[in-house]
Amino acid sequence: MVVIVPALFLLGLCRAVSDDDLSGGNGDIQVVYAVFGGKDNFWNVTDKVSDLLKNSADGFYARSDSLRIANPPAGVSMSLVLLYNYNDHRHFFVRGDSGPKISQGLLREAARIDDSHDASVTVNANPKPEDLPTVVFAVYGVHENFWDVTDRVKKLLVDNPDGFFPHEDVMGGDPEWGSAKNIVIITDYNGCFHFFTEMNLAPKISMLTLWMADKSDGTSAKGGL
Repeated sequence: MVVIVPALFLLGLCRAVSDDDLSGGNGDIQVVYAVFGGKDNFWNVTDKVSDLLKNSADGFYARSDSLRIANPPAGVSMSLVLLYNYNDHRHFFVRGDSGPKISQGLLREAARIDDSHDASVTVNANPKPEDLPTVVFAVYGVHENFWDVTDRVKKLLVDNPDGFFPHEDVMGGDPEWGSAKNIVIITDYNGCFHFFTEMNLAPKISMLTLWMADKSDGTSAKGGL
């Protein structure tokens, strides 16, 4: 079932996942989380992207029909933001809905030329009930111009308990001048992956905002894929 949540956020459901599922070692691509959308509408397409990468030998297009999105908004440029593990490191990839196909080979090549050495993403296997969400990954941008702002968002949440506006001056610049940007934050809460997104003109983001969003999801299963 596809659920559209206007303006502020969309939450991802959880399912059981093992350490092996998120290994991304031995030359394997492991999809950690994938979101697709634009402006006020984003969807969790993690499972769909995983299936397409496994079953489409020549790749797939980052389009609403390929990702089986029902009733996508008309006239909105959509983007696929993909977080994945490969060779024990975390990488991300962005493709607009007018771009060429995405395949495992393309993601491997993108990872090889990526200068990121961040460790693979794992979930908190033993969360405490009182734990707050942990920021796993965050990007800021629009179309195919997204920046990794994970460390910046972590620091902003600590330095600004009352929250921060995801404006260009706060996020470290403007990925694409003249376009409204989105911030996408993937969190680990109680051993589940979730995501939160809003536009750069929306209300402040705080740890309380993320906690309330994750808590309202209502899922309790361990894992995130």
